Amino acid sequence: MALQPVLSEISPSAGDIKMSAYYSEQIYDEKNADGTHIHSCFEIYANVSGDVSFLHDREIYDIQPFDIVLSHPSDVHYCIYHSKCAHGHFCVWFAGEAISEFLVRRGIKGRIRPSADNREKIINILNLLCSDDTDRFIRMAKLVELITLLDEKEGKAVPERSSNKMRPILKYIDDHLVELSGIGDVAKEFFIAESTVYKMFHTQLGISFNKYIETRRLALAERLLRSDLSVTDACFLSGFTDCSRFIAKFKEKFGTTPLKYKKMIFENKQ
Repeated sequence: MALQPVLSEISPSAGDIKMSAYYSEQIYDEKNADGTHIHSCFEIYANVSGDVSFLHDREIYDIQPFDIVLSHPSDVHYCIYHSKCAHGHFCVWFAGEAISEFLVRRGIKGRIRPSADNREKIINILNLLCSDDTDRFIRMAKLVELITLLDEKEGKAVPERSSNKMRPILKYIDDHLVELSGIGDVAKEFFIAESTVYKMFHTQLGISFNKYIETRRLALAERLLRSDLSVTDACFLSGFTDCSRFIAKFKEKFGTTPLKYKKMIFENKQ
């Protein structure tokens, strides 16, 4: 199960802003991979080191030190590792109505490469956010400052296209996610062998074709649950054909059943 964020309110005076932050550095290999990520909150990933790329929705970004990827709720995202490496990164999870509206309205998402002048400021803010000694009001102020820095013109995300072969395939999958029957549909649509499709997913996305489809369907189901659809509707409208299997896969990814997840989302809105 991929790590799921647990947010805590950082300042009652800041309205409904909640946040969690940490820094991690470990030697990556396949044994400690945590797979694809889907969250009901926003995420700021800030790279420090590691031979990685980053998949965010249908885009694959080359990642350099100081690069940031900002994911919105329900966005499928994860690191693609190219070799055994020391992977250091900050991760900030947060939610809040006002801050969410700002990010959506300003279109701040995807990879962001901050200007040289802002890199040191951003790293200092991230260290403060990750420190238990930082006053919770200061943490709230620093989170707002960080998002403001990411909104600066020179730091805006510039979408970086996936390879010419891969991006159309990912778009086709999204456009036909519910009715897609398997890898044969993609192979037929693009006039390539199934084995070629299988290899492309492993080499370029670091994930199997079936796992990618499952993750995209879980992301869609999560959005449907947040829009107040029933568990049964979320199951079938996201492309799953068996409710028992859907519930098991959802619990594996999110750590709880779809019904409990839905109740938790709407309780947090109150």
